[in-house]
Amino acid sequence: MDYEFPIAYAGSPVGTAKFTPDGLYWRASLRARVPSGAVLRGGVMLRGTARTLGVLLPQPDGSIAGQWRVPASRFSPEQITDAFLTGDENVWQPWQGTIQGYACRNALSRMAGACKEVAIAYEPETPLEMVPLFCFFHPTKINGKTYFVIRLDGDGWPIL
Repeated sequence: MDYEFPIAYAGSPVGTAKFTPDGLYWRASLRARVPSGAVLRGGVMLRGTARTLGVLLPQPDGSIAGQWRVPASRFSPEQITDAFLTGDENVWQPWQGTIQGYACRNALSRMAGACKEVAIAYEPETPLEMVPLFCFFHPTKINGKTYFVIRLDGDGWPIL
């Protein structure tokens, strides 16, 4: 059984990620059309944790694509919540998931080196439910709007 997911880049759908069983592996195929000529990496979100698959290469038809064999022990397509492209650390992607059991909806994320940054919109009328984690956040402006940003390690734990 194949699994397909839309790929998002800078908040817009740009392609498709397809996962096909291949013995003890999953064959991951990503294909997208993006306006920039930047080198982009493709990845998936696994219940709030980003897993990068690899670099997508330019194709003769103007799209970018990549194909990888992923061990079935690494993850299952049932765990995938989103597929994404990233390359520029300044590009925030729409994100939703959990941080230490706290649900985050309508948030943004980006990869910053080996860490993931998650930005939660500041809404004065809505309480921030993550009070125990508040010391890990710092305020910042993204596109003129105030967000609280938290840095997470590869396992989803907050770091300073």
